[in-house]
Amino acid sequence: MKALLAKLGEKFLAFHKGQTQGFSRPEFWVARVAQMVWIVWRSFRQDLLRTQAAALTYSTLISMVPLLVMGLALLRGLGYGETIMNWVNTQVATLPPDFQTVAQVALDTANQADFAKLGGIGGVILLVLVIQVISRVEHSFNSVWGVRNPRRLVQKFSHYISIMVVVPILLVAATTITAQMKLTQSVFESLGILKLIPFFSVWLAMAFLNLYLPNTKVLPLPAIVSGFFSAVLWLGWFRFYMTVQPGVARYNILYGTLASVPIFLVWLYFSWLLVLIGAKFTYAWQNTGPGMLEEGNVDIAPRTFYLCCRAILKRTESLFQEGKGELVSISDFGEWPIGVVHASTQFLIDHDYLHRIDDGEASGFVLAHPWREQDAQPLAQLIWHSGLNPDAHSAARIPESALVWDQEFSRLVPTQTRAEDQVASST
Repeated sequence: MKALLAKLGEKFLAFHKGQTQGFSRPEFWVARVAQMVWIVWRSFRQDLLRTQAAALTYSTLISMVPLLVMGLALLRGLGYGETIMNWVNTQVATLPPDFQTVAQVALDTANQADFAKLGGIGGVILLVLVIQVISRVEHSFNSVWGVRNPRRLVQKFSHYISIMVVVPILLVAATTITAQMKLTQSVFESLGILKLIPFFSVWLAMAFLNLYLPNTKVLPLPAIVSGFFSAVLWLGWFRFYMTVQPGVARYNILYGTLASVPIFLVWLYFSWLLVLIGAKFTYAWQNTGPGMLEEGNVDIAPRTFYLCCRAILKRTESLFQEGKGELVSISDFGEWPIGVVHASTQFLIDHDYLHRIDDGEASGFVLAHPWREQDAQPLAQLIWHSGLNPDAHSAARIPESALVWDQEFSRLVPTQTRAEDQVASST
């Protein structure tokens, strides 16, 4: 057993260093999954996920009614108001009594809200409250991803309204499908499909949040796979709570009519924690691999580093020449591993290729001076002599658009120069 654990440890260490030669496909994926699990566990241990879950629990509690009011108003405008309310009431009836109390009070309050009585100013205030709440959720997802730049205000309106509309419509669609299946219940019951409808609904909602909430480019496959595991964990937690819920009725003696509040808070906290674990798993899937563990701990080859720097400079130069005054953000490079982008951006700032702008309303990067093609030579030499490991794993995810500078790097840093430098460093 000790020999097996020692071998697994050696394999994981070799994978972390990018030394994957001789790995079989099962060994590669076992090491990859172990790396992702380690990253999620480290975030959990460092209190990042738990702190964000606590903040989201508080935000959700104080904003539940404004969110419901705005969501119902949007859905009524689209003609789904009555359908979604019928579906929600049906689902609430299946909840434990303590949950039904909290949910029914919130729904009744939201359903009785009158926009006409609120007036224009009241409607604007309500909209601002909703934007702030979903911004809090986005901030938590961005923290999980290491993204420091929030969306611009215009982007927030478009993204947040789509989230408030799409997720409820997905639930309505799932309910409609269930109703249609019941017409041929004997067929679908034999296949067990009816029982899977709630799972698919939660899976789609989790995948949607993983894909669209972070202010960076998220690949569909990691979002879908993580959504699957999040749905399994969330439904498992809900079933567990349903099982033990009758045993917590004794809290009525202590809390009286308020007994449902702490119970609801516990459920809400662990629900957000599981959602954030899924988001971190999405991040780990997309941004790790051989030779990388996370931002700030990236063992990357000079060639890959140079290609990322050139991609950042190209994007910044294009915006500069177009004269749009837009700032470049790390989230603009979602096709790259985020750890490589963080390291490359900081390198360019430290060596006066970029300037960081953060005026409170917008943050990002601009060119420190106009880029010239003759600047490529000193940049390549600077990167080569910066102490990066030439033998590091070079198979990090590189977009095809960045490969146009591959031959340029080989020309600017000839093989002979690399060999001479390696000999000099070894002596």
